[in-house]
Formats: sequence, structure tokens, C-alpha cells
Amino acid sequence: MPDLTIHAASKLSKYTKENLIEEFIEGRAAVYSENGWGFLDEKGNEVIEMQYDGVSSPCFSDGLAFVGKNGKYGFIDKNGNEVVKVQYDGNQMTREFSEGDGLISFVKNGQFIYVNRKGKEVLKVKYDVAWDFSDGLAAVGKKEKYGFINKQGKEVIKLQYDTVSSFSNGLAAVSKKGKYGFINKKGKEVIGLRNDSAESFQDGLAVVSKKGKYGCIDKNGKEIIKLKYDQISEFSEGMAVVKLKEDYGYINRKGQEVIKPEYAMAGRFNGGLAMVSSHNKNGSECIDKNGKVVFKANYEQINDYFDEGYAVVYKKGKAGMIDKKGRELIKPKYNSIYMFSEGLAAVQANGKWGYIDQNGKEVIKPQYDHGGTFSSGMAAVRKGDQWSFIDQNGKVVLE
Repeated sequence: MPDLTIHAASKLSKYTKENLIEEFIEGRAAVYSENGWGFLDEKGNEVIEMQYDGVSSPCFSDGLAFVGKNGKYGFIDKNGNEVVKVQYDGNQMTREFSEGDGLISFVKNGQFIYVNRKGKEVLKVKYDVAWDFSDGLAAVGKKEKYGFINKQGKEVIKLQYDTVSSFSNGLAAVSKKGKYGFINKKGKEVIGLRNDSAESFQDGLAVVSKKGKYGCIDKNGKEIIKLKYDQISEFSEGMAVVKLKEDYGYINRKGQEVIKPEYAMAGRFNGGLAMVSSHNKNGSECIDKNGKVVFKANYEQINDYFDEGYAVVYKKGKAGMIDKKGRELIKPKYNSIYMFSEGLAAVQANGKWGYIDQNGKEVIKPQYDHGGTFSSGMAAVRKGDQWSFIDQNGKVVLE
């Protein structure tokens, strides 16, 4: 738990409206100044000097943060030690280690190098491109032909394909001369190169297309969902949006049209609900997985994130909130509403930020020029030039 006591010294007084202080992640809060990004601990101490041009978001993951400085990149720990030396080329600010032992690809002096979590360069490869490992193999390429290597650097699947995807569910999509299929980790083409497009497998199904029509196959290449649709989305909560001519509907993972294509627009399911609009009706409706209308949405915009039991809506440019039955928890009156974190959501009214609870009650009156997200029981706020962290009662716990 963070130390939620007021400290006598005003440790945040050096920061002004020209700075930015973000929420605490793994005990560290990223801070931006004219000198770059650095980090505070939960007592307000600047434990990592502000010097970096960029930091990943979220800043720390499993004790490490990806940082960039002068066009070079690496990883630091929570004390600012360069675990992976900031010396590599690249521009992706969302890198993180994966697959347990963790190997990640960098470029140094024009060569691809795989580095582990301890900063050791464990593998150097001579390819034009080399991606991170997935399912134990990494895609590599040279002269626009692609294959795969293992973690010893051995080329286990010959560079022969025009395109490859990372392995997922034990298979990777590959293509030659515009035709797509799938290979296993031994390089065997278990699903022949006969499709015009192919996406990676997710939970045993992959979207493929022929002659502009889309469907889904299983890992044996069997057509589970007939190739007859003009579009198929990713599955969400067991349902995928499909388009047939100008109409949208929904199918389940067995390919059954559980909601017939008849809508002018259809959103993904989230929290058991989805937003749709009809060709001959104004406005939108919220339906359940049986296609039953739960409520009519007479709003200009609705963010369909009902997995938390609510959604932010907009009417006449003002934000409010509704529950899964369409009842207004908060009437549209705010300029903005952030998503809830630790039971509170930041709201903006007349240019000032405050916080509401999940019943819509203003537990902290809008009064701040900046209102951050709650994390570890605290949120970074700013009044004028003065930054501080407050608790969920609005009490200043760090300034």
C-alpha cells in the first residue's frame, strides 16, 4: 500500500503547468519537464532523473520501463538503472518482454540483436528484419522473403514466403504469389495456400477470404463459417459482426446467424450488449445477444463499454452516463468523463476537473485544471501551477 501521509516538505512545488505528472504504476509516476521524462516514487522523491525523450505507457511492467533518449532505446528498472542499455535503434514505445525468459529484438549498428531481461545480448542474426518471438519462434526476412528462427538462431523454416504472421495457436499464416495458407512450427503447410487472405488463429478459428467473400476455418482447414460475407470482425464475447451486402448482423463461433444481417451499423458486443442502427429508423438501439432491443439510445454518441456496467454518452456536446438498461446514471452535463478507476471517474465541467462515484455523485467537486486517473489510492491533480496527489476523499496526501 502507498504511504498516504502528508509530507511536510512541498516536494512537488518545483513542477508547474508546463509539466505533466501521470498516475503511479508499480510505485512510480512518470513526470515530464523541458528536460524530458523522469519518475517519482510514492513519497514525491524524483528517483529517476528527467532525461528521457519518451517512456512506454504504462510506464512500468514487471519492474521494467522502456525508455528512449537521443534516438536510442532500452529498459530501466525502478531505480533508474539501465538494465538493457539505452543504445539500440528503433521507435516503438510500447515494447515489453514476453514468453517468460523474455527475448526482444533490437537493432544496433544495422544488425538485429535479441536481448534478454538482464540486458544480455543472447543472439545476433543477419537478416533484413527480425521480429519478436511468439510460440518459441521469430519471423525473420531477407530480400523480401520470410521464414522463422528458433531461440538458438537456427533457421527452422526456410525463407521462402512473401508474407508471414507470428505464430498463434501453433500456426502461422503465410503467403506466396498472393495465396494464403498456414504452416505449423515444423514448417509443414497444414492448410494449403489457397485463400486470397488469412488472419491469425484466435481460439481455434481464423478468418479467410476467397474472391472477396469471408468466412472462418478451423485448424484442420475445415470451413466452419461459410465464405459468403463481405466482412467479418473479430469475435467479442463469442459473437462477430458480419456484413452481407449493405446489412450487418451477428454470428456465433459455430457460424450460426444468431442475429440476422439487417442493420445499417452494428458494433461489437461488450458486457452482453451491442449498439446497432437500422436503415429506416433514426438513432441507435442497444440489443442483447438474442437481438432483443434493450433500450433506444437517443444520443449523439455512445461509447459501448458495458463490461463495467455503464457507458458514457453524449448529447448536445455534453457527457453523461447510462446503465445497461439505458437508465441515466448521470445526465449529460459534463464536458468530459473518463473511465472509472478504483471506483472514481474524472469529470470536467466548465474547464475544471473533479471526480464522481459509480452512482454519479460528485465526491470531489470540479476544481482542478488537471485531473488524473486514480491508481494506488491516489490521483495527480493540478490547480494553477501547483501539483499534488489527492486521495479518494479529495484530501491532499502529497504536495
